[in-house]
Amino acid sequence: MGVVKSTMKDAKEEVFKSQMQLAMRQREMMMAVELARARDNLRWYAAFASTIVSIGIAAFVVKRNPATLMPIIPFSFGGAFQYDFCYGNKLIRVREQAGEILNESWQQGDSNPFLLPENNMLLDRVTYESFLDRNKQNEKQ
Repeated sequence: MGVVKSTMKDAKEEVFKSQMQLAMRQREMMMAVELARARDNLRWYAAFASTIVSIGIAAFVVKRNPATLMPIIPFSFGGAFQYDFCYGNKLIRVREQAGEILNESWQQGDSNPFLLPENNMLLDRVTYESFLDRNKQNEKQ
């Protein structure tokens, strides 16, 4: 009986491991698609912004009105934000901050904003906390 139990336990661990690997591959694929989409959006944004800025500069040369140069400021901030997201380290900063937020929220106990409402139809509080028990996860690592 002990052999069957250990074999079932091994099979269960193997299934769990393969599910985790699949979930991580899926996560990586989703992140790659999101980054590719952002890079494509950056190309379109850069083309649009450079057109508007060029028109503004041309209007400034013709009319000598400095107000025609005002679109340069918001477009430069928008372009810098998009570039930082696509080619900078913004994703790393966001990931680190998300980790900090999760750690802070789990230290809050009952005032954790991520806890499910008391009368939700999905899980009861005990089951939810057992699924996401951060102490058990930290002990495994």
